[in-house]
This record gives sequence, structure tokens and C-alpha cells, in this order.
Amino acid sequence: QVFPDRFPGFADMRDAIAQHLNEDLLLYYRLHLDVPEAMTLKAMLGYDGPLKMWIDGKEVLHDPNGINPALRDQRAVLFDATPGRHEIVVALGTNHGRAWGIFLRFCRTDITRRQLKAGGYALPTLAT
Repeated sequence: QVFPDRFPGFADMRDAIAQHLNEDLLLYYRLHLDVPEAMTLKAMLGYDGPLKMWIDGKEVLHDPNGINPALRDQRAVLFDATPGRHEIVVALGTNHGRAWGIFLRFCRTDITRRQLKAGGYALPTLAT
């Protein structure tokens, strides 16, 4: 899915949701991260409807009270990622058309200032 750039960084599904305004549906986002070495990551989310998130099949976040507006980085989930591929799934309740999408980004949190300055550290990549 290529998302429109109405709100930079927002995985906007407004057009698809608008076709089902009288229904309260679940919308699923699924992605895979390739992690080259063990690292601690923070998944940072913003959302405008009820939400659940799973990492490698384990539920890590449940907010049944998510409402408008979606704000960048309104919730964070810290997790240790082993080397390899990891599945991230986010379910967003459409809230009868009032939810439009999510913000989601990942930050590596176990890098020291020295490593940051020197560069050369590994980061996760979005699998294709």
C-alpha cells in the first residue's frame, strides 16, 4: 500500500474507510522489520481509533479508547529485538469512519552518544 502524503508519516486509510461509514470494522497494518543485530527498539505510534499492536504474535499494546486526533508519538512500546525478521501487526478500529489511520516509526534506543557521533551502527530496515 502506498499511502497519500496528506499528513507526512501518516498511514492514511481515510478513502477506504469512508466507503464503510455505517460499519465498525478493523483495519490491519502488517510489516516486517529486518534486524541485523540484537538491539532495543521503541515503536512509536499515533492513532485515532481503538488499537491493538502485536510484535511477533505477542500483544504489546491495547488501547480500546483511542480517539481523534492521531498525534505522532502519542504512545511508545519498548522491545528487545533479536537478529532476524520480526512481524509487526497493528489493528485499528474504524470507529464508524471516525478513525483514519496511524503514525508508526521505530527508534533504536541502545546507542550511546559516542556510537551516535562515530556512526557505523546498525539500524532495522523495512523488509520488502
